[in-house]
Amino acid sequence: MPSNRLQTAPALPVGLKAFFTTPQLSVGDKAANALALGTSPIVRSLIDPEGGMSDVRNLDNISFWDWFKSHGGSEQSMKRMWDPIGEWKNAWG
Repeated sequence: MPSNRLQTAPALPVGLKAFFTTPQLSVGDKAANALALGTSPIVRSLIDPEGGMSDVRNLDNISFWDWFKSHGGSEQSMKRMWDPIGEWKNAWG
């Protein structure tokens, strides 16, 4: 039986395709989002788990919006993409 990691592997290309082809965001917002998320502690954790976790712990006192904005995220992107995710999570979480 394949591991969960192997079972979910196709989700990454599908998710990336959906992100880059969504009409909700401008090309500039897509580039800014990709840069912000690409420099997130999650990506560092893939290469340097201890350093990545240290970065995550340092984020305990900052909101996602403040972090996202400091990494180039725009208010338009937050309203169109991230707010609906937060609303869904609050409704189902």
